[in-house]
Amino acid sequence: MANIPDIKVKIVYDSMPELITVPELAKKLKTSRGFIHKLIQLKMLPAIHFGRYPRVSKFKLIAFLDYYEGKDLVALVKAAERNIEHENKD
Repeated sequence: MANIPDIKVKIVYDSMPELITVPELAKKLKTSRGFIHKLIQLKMLPAIHFGRYPRVSKFKLIAFLDYYEGKDLVALVKAAERNIEHENKD
């Protein structure tokens, strides 16, 4: 029987989420920075703000993409904007 060495593997889980900037996110999603800012402003895409500069957690981005998969985001954004305009008129 061969002498097999005892190999111990240490698994390190980095629970610190990667934070993605708006320009990076726009590039990843192949859309404009303005559209990303609109998603954040409408609270459709959760973000962490460092002053004026929002960052999106990689985990929140994945949840966002799963939730809105197959849906027309442009139509949803327009509907959300109409709702806000309607609420402001009342």
